[in-house]
Amino acid sequence: MLESYTWQNRLLLLFTPRSDDPRLQRQNQILDHLEPDLVDRDLVAIRLASDTPVTVDRIPAADASPGDLYRAFGVAQDAFAVLLIGKDGGVKLTHAAPVDAASVFDLIDAMPMRQWEMQNKGAFNKQD
Repeated sequence: MLESYTWQNRLLLLFTPRSDDPRLQRQNQILDHLEPDLVDRDLVAIRLASDTPVTVDRIPAADASPGDLYRAFGVAQDAFAVLLIGKDGGVKLTHAAPVDAASVFDLIDAMPMRQWEMQNKGAFNKQD
């Protein structure tokens, strides 16, 4: 499922034991007010709870198996974890508690690919 995002998007994977976990609710509160910043950084939030289907930017993903993703990233199904995946598919951040937006954005903004994106912003959208 995640291969389709490689080189297109950065991913913020939110693993939680239950969809009503207070840590997930806190992480959602942090992200809810940052939509333009997420879009600007090509960041897609994928939520994985053991008791609900996987969602991609809050839309159910029919082709995603939560168990496969838990195993692929070595996250226990009773754990809370936030993983940032770069456009190259590599894990850039792993955290066991909600992560503040500044930490995620600072990390992304320091990445060479993001530096290039900021320098060339709009270069491909100009019309002659």
